[in-house]
Amino acid sequence: MIDDNDTYFVVTAAAYYDPLIRYIVGATEHKRMALVVCERQVSGMVFGFPTRQAAYETYPELQPPSERALAIAAMYDEWRDAMQARALERCREPEEDEVLNA
Repeated sequence: MIDDNDTYFVVTAAAYYDPLIRYIVGATEHKRMALVVCERQVSGMVFGFPTRQAAYETYPELQPPSERALAIAAMYDEWRDAMQARALERCREPEEDEVLNA
C-alpha cells in the first residue's frame, strides 16, 4: 500500500479480538521507520500518502489538537493536580509543632 511518490506513512495494527478493527500505531515521514514499526505489530500495515494533508483527511485523529482542546486538557490537568495535592494534605502526618500547639 506504498507508492514510490508517497511522502507520509501511517502504521496500523489489528486488534487481537477482531482483526478487522485497526488501530493507528503512528505516523511518520520516514518510510524505513514506518516499515520497522509495522514489522513489530500484530498484522501491521503501512499506508502511504502523497502529503500529510491527505493522511489527515483519511485519519482525522492524526491532526494536531485545536487550541480549545489544549485549553480543556490544561484545565483538567490543573484540577487533577489540585485534587491530588488536597488528598495528600489530608493524609499527611501532622508535624510535632502542630500536635503540641493544637
